Amino acid sequence: DSTSITVTVASSPPFPKDVSILPPENRLKVPTISPVILLGSASPPSGGAASLLSYSWSTVVGDVSLSDAGLLSTTLTGTSIVIRADKLTPGISYTFRLTATYLGSESWGEVSFKTNQPPLGGSFSVYPMNGTSLSTSYTLSALGWTDDTEDLPLSYLFSHSSASSLGTPSANPVFSAYLPVGDSTNSTYALNLTLTVRDALSAATVVTLCGLGDSSAAASASAAAFCEVTVMPKTATDSAALLSFVEGIAGVQVLS
Repeated sequence: DSTSITVTVASSPPFPKDVSILPPENRLKVPTISPVILLGSASPPSGGAASLLSYSWSTVVGDVSLSDAGLLSTTLTGTSIVIRADKLTPGISYTFRLTATYLGSESWGEVSFKTNQPPLGGSFSVYPMNGTSLSTSYTLSALGWTDDTEDLPLSYLFSHSSASSLGTPSANPVFSAYLPVGDSTNSTYALNLTLTVRDALSAATVVTLCGLGDSSAAASASAAAFCEVTVMPKTATDSAALLSFVEGIAGVQVLS
């Protein structure tokens, strides 16, 4: 006698094709201060219908889950996603995956990039700490700030507590200026100064403490003090003549 066995082989559905994700802004390093847009795409199998494709996104490497509340301004089930500004951590690497499914068969693509980290490691100082408005020239220095080579050049902007900038962003880390009279409400005539160091990708470190050695929270907590100077009012009667003279000196700016 002979025995026959019939074997039926079920063919699996064909897989989606060409699943890919464009690097955000076509960069391998991206700023976090603006939304991060990941544009994905996929094709159905030959002869298949695009309407049968479905999508899902996930994190492969990184400190966030794409399902975290408030992270995305889009859904997780489209071909593209938008990560909200300031939701990714500066200076670390991320890999995100787009999975395309067609009748139960999956294909996926990934994109990897690093987020831009703001400048760090520098100091902020001012000299002298005491003086007179329109008479004392104060020198503000932002030395030792570093960043990745591809993020250069750095720019420096100094400002004071009267919400006024001292000039415009400049590649020069040293700036001299005559300052306005400080706060007279408690007779201390204190004026707080601020430094903003920004890189070419617009990541910025804002410093309000003198003697800052780096951009870490620990350094901020242990820094000497707020960059606070004393600017006394000038009591001489020839202030107008002095102002006219100062404004005529090249490279020195007078603020009031």
